[in-house]
Amino acid sequence: MGTSNSNNSVIFWKIPIIYFLLFLFSMIFMQESKSCDLNVDSLFSVRISSLEQKIKNDNTYVYIKSREDMLFFNVLLYLADESFYSFESHHYNPRFSRKEIELLKEWYNNKKDLIICEKVERAYYLLQNPPPFKNMDDVELYDQQLDSLLIEPRKR
Repeated sequence: MGTSNSNNSVIFWKIPIIYFLLFLFSMIFMQESKSCDLNVDSLFSVRISSLEQKIKNDNTYVYIKSREDMLFFNVLLYLADESFYSFESHHYNPRFSRKEIELLKEWYNNKKDLIICEKVERAYYLLQNPPPFKNMDDVELYDQQLDSLLIEPRKR
């Protein structure tokens, strides 16, 4: 009889351990299977084709006016380390010419396999939520975080 009580206590200890291991495994598996929710190819394709459509209507330039578009092109600036657009001195919004749109398309087509969702999401996050800058160290840290998002390191 003494062994049946010890067997029961062993079983009672094994069940919570098995549940704990299953829980731990499921948490790890769920964390790994949770991927980035952003479809990078779709994001870039939609933005580029939107520029192309707008320039068909206006033969010279396309001006970027919406905040959402500006945010995308700022994200692109930190990923590519290129702006792909220009400014007029009397106009505050960036503008794209046909040539600049073609350069953007070429850059994207050459780099699309290197652009990972996590970098794009991180760039959006950092640009929308800059930390409070209390000193120059904070500014440098923020710059380093943005620099880490470059698709290819700067050539120095």
